[in-house]
Amino acid sequence: MSVWNEIQNKLNIVDVIADYIPVKQMGSTYKAVCPFHKDKNPSLIISVEKNLWHCFGCGAGGDLFAFVSQYENIDKASSLKKLAKKAGVELPTLNQKERIENKQELTNFELGLKYLDWVGNIYHKILLKILNTRSHPVSQYCLERGLTIETIEKFKLGYAFNQNTVLDLAKKHNLSLDLLEQISVLKTSTQGKQDKFKDRLTIPIFDSLNKIRGFTARVLPYDKSERPKYLNSTQSDWFNKSELWYGLNFNQKAIRVAKKAILVEGNMDVIAASQKNLNITLASQGTSFTTEQLKILNRLVKTIWLAFDNDEAGRISSNKLFLESSKLGFEIYKLVIPKKYKDLDEYLNTDFPQKVDYETDLKTMPYLDYAINENLLELQSQELQIQKNTITKILELLEFSDKITVEDVIQKMSKITTKSVNAIESLLPKNNYKNTKNDNFKESISENTNHNEFLVRYQNLISLIAKESDFEFSSIPKSKLVTLNNLFLICSNLLPELSSFKNFEDYFNQNVELLKLIVESITTSKVVFIKALRLNINSFVQNILFEENLSLAYQEIQQNLSGL
Repeated sequence: MSVWNEIQNKLNIVDVIADYIPVKQMGSTYKAVCPFHKDKNPSLIISVEKNLWHCFGCGAGGDLFAFVSQYENIDKASSLKKLAKKAGVELPTLNQKERIENKQELTNFELGLKYLDWVGNIYHKILLKILNTRSHPVSQYCLERGLTIETIEKFKLGYAFNQNTVLDLAKKHNLSLDLLEQISVLKTSTQGKQDKFKDRLTIPIFDSLNKIRGFTARVLPYDKSERPKYLNSTQSDWFNKSELWYGLNFNQKAIRVAKKAILVEGNMDVIAASQKNLNITLASQGTSFTTEQLKILNRLVKTIWLAFDNDEAGRISSNKLFLESSKLGFEIYKLVIPKKYKDLDEYLNTDFPQKVDYETDLKTMPYLDYAINENLLELQSQELQIQKNTITKILELLEFSDKITVEDVIQKMSKITTKSVNAIESLLPKNNYKNTKNDNFKESISENTNHNEFLVRYQNLISLIAKESDFEFSSIPKSKLVTLNNLFLICSNLLPELSSFKNFEDYFNQNVELLKLIVESITTSKVVFIKALRLNINSFVQNILFEENLSLAYQEIQQNLSGL
């Protein structure tokens, strides 16, 4: 018996999930409100017999390891360690010889992570020692920013001396200087290797598994040189800023519970928010957010509040992020920071001496309403060109919005400007959804697909076409098999979740227990369910199937559905 099976046999999947969320028994199964999407009704079902769970709302599912891994945002190996401890199962350990024989010796990447942790500890210990002297400029800076010792320890803040501290210690301990340069804590100059960060406050950048992947280092107020205010680790295998959220390791549980995240520009905003108990805040590595970052966030929440700085750069960045987020179907609000404050940090530290309750203390507006409100004077201007330019600027934010939202915004601007709806609609950019036809199938899919929703439809459809008696692949009738293969062809282009499967048979055999669970848990009339499913798929797919072979496959699926 594998250690995975031993743990599953010793733990009750319901008890494991109930440690994280409330679970209620309903008949032979258990149900819960899913923590992985905005779920109002219990959409997550649990089967004790099969040791599996599945959510009909977002498509998440799997065994108890998968639940812990997704809920805590940790890898499966980490969930194994956590559940092994809970089950009282001792995990086998490998000594160095066995690791080498099994090709599990410490890789260059793993060693780099150890070095990063070592460097982070050095900086942190230096700062803690400096804080004992209140008159030191670094201590004064921390006091001025309101940083408590608890915050400094939580975020592992540090200080880099204005000398080659890391280089000297690395030589003393015979560490690889080349690897230390690869992880961006040393650099090569005309004088040879030097410490990259000198005379700066250091902020370690953690990944979601709480491992240091790099640093942001800030100059202190007394520094009057022309050095850049912030210096970051360079892009590397360890530090990929397009995939890192600052604060995710600290705040992911609170974000799941709140079902929303506040996005800010800087790391210090996250730290300041944390001190006010506002633990749902994240920052990217710079104001440029990437699709990869937003996809990571999309697994946690569907609602975001934007809280960028109150300056022109902040407004431009907010608009860009709004557009990027709209592609992925986020519900986007603006956290309103009074204009007298430059950023969230200053706002929180001035108006909230104690803790902040985000539900009652902070004001938010739907982002498009905020955009209209911010440009109210321009929209009401007597100068036609100013009015026209402002209308166009707001319409550009609608590029990835649905028709109802577009209509709503146009009607609101029509009332404010006294211009007709048709006149405003005529200013819609040519690349608006009404006039766009993307000839690149995969690009269109990547920009317009809600992967999780489509995966739910796919799994449910398969479970209905392949009835319980068909849960042996060889027993599926050929007529149904054609339909299922065609459906898999379409979905494999839509869903990264399916990319690891060779074909439909491979997918079916690896997910047969989950498909059984879906079939057994459907209580709605199958006729009603199929009609609703067909409408959903129709509205979603009709605008993206441009290639003839995929269109034909889709038509065949529709014909087969009609006969069910």
